[in-house]
Amino acid sequence: MILSLLVVNYNTESYICDLLQDLLAQTLPTDQWQVVIVNNSRNDQLQIMVRRFQSLLSCTIIQSPQNVGFGRAMNLAAEHAQGELLLLMNPDMRMLQDDYLEKLLEHAQQNPEFGVISTQVLDDDGQDVSTYHYYEFGQTLGYDNQICWFQGSLMLMDADVFTKMGGFDTDFFMYCEDVDLCYRLKKSGKPLLKYEALKIYHYGGASEPSRGLDFYLKYFKSRWLFAHKHLTPADFQALLENQNHKAKNRVRFYGVLRLLSQHYVEKYNKNLATRIIITKIQTESADWLYQK
Repeated sequence: MILSLLVVNYNTESYICDLLQDLLAQTLPTDQWQVVIVNNSRNDQLQIMVRRFQSLLSCTIIQSPQNVGFGRAMNLAAEHAQGELLLLMNPDMRMLQDDYLEKLLEHAQQNPEFGVISTQVLDDDGQDVSTYHYYEFGQTLGYDNQICWFQGSLMLMDADVFTKMGGFDTDFFMYCEDVDLCYRLKKSGKPLLKYEALKIYHYGGASEPSRGLDFYLKYFKSRWLFAHKHLTPADFQALLENQNHKAKNRVRFYGVLRLLSQHYVEKYNKNLATRIIITKIQTESADWLYQK
C-alpha cells in the first residue's frame, strides 16, 4: 500500500461521503490507497452512510471511545494505516483534479527528504489558505521568509517520519497541533514543500461552524499553549503583558461598538477570549493551558 488517507469525523458524515465519491474518480488505482477514518462522534451515522463505498475502495472506520480531539484522533488513524505515505485530510475537502493523488505522489517521490508537502487549498473565494509564513502572534521563531506551517486540513507526510516525530502533540485538543508539528519538523531539518500545481477545495469549519466566544476560547487557548511550549519564559511573559494590554483596551472599545453593529461582535469575542485566557494563566499559572 502506497498511500493512506487519514480523516477525522465529528458530525461531518455527509462531507465524508462527498469526499469518498471524489476519491473514486481519481486516476490513482484504488489498490494503491486506502482511507482510514476515526469517528469522534458517538453515533452510527458514519457506518451507515459509508457502507455503500466499502465494496468500491478500502475504507477502515475506527471508533474512538469519545471525542478525543483532532490530533489524538489523527494519531490513532496513523496507527491503523498501512501506507508508506500519509495524507492527512479534513473531511470537508473536495477534489478539483482527477489526477490529484497521482501527481502528489509523483512530487513526493521526486522530493524524498520532505517533511510535509501541501498544495493549494482554496476557500469559497478561491483564495489559497494553506500556507503561513509566521507562527501564532506573528512570530517567525527564526524562520523568517520561509513557510512556517501548513494547515492540518491537507498535509502529506512519510509514515515513518510521522511516527518518529511522535505524531501530533496530544496536549493540543484542537487547533494549533498542525503549527506545532510543522515547527518541530523544521527544527529537525525536514523541509515544508508547497506543490503549487495542485489545488483542492476546503469548505472550512464543517465540524465547528460557529465562531462565537466558545470557539475563540478553545482556539486562543491552543495558541497560548503553542507559545508556552516554544517561547522562552521571558518572551512568553512579555507576550502575555503585551497582549493583555491590547485586549483590555479593545474589549472596552468593541464592547461599545458591538451595541451599535453586529459587525463588531466577533472582534469583541476575540479580545474577550484573550482577556479570559490571560487572566486564567496569571491566576492559575500556565499549567492551566495543558488541562483538557
